[in-house]
Amino acid sequence: MGIHPSNKLSTVKSIGCKHLSFGNALSDKIIAHLTKNAAQLLESRDTLCLYE
Repeated sequence: MGIHPSNKLSTVKSIGCKHLSFGNALSDKIIAHLTKNAAQLLESRDTLCLYE
């Protein structure tokens, strides 16, 4: 369940949610970022993209 930043904790609690976990979503985002940057690095053969 995605939680929009404007939602308050009380709203989340009102639907019965007792704990929030974003570890898997964060992991997926990091892996996608690393994959994209690795592909860019291989294609350009330039390490400048690592410092942007």
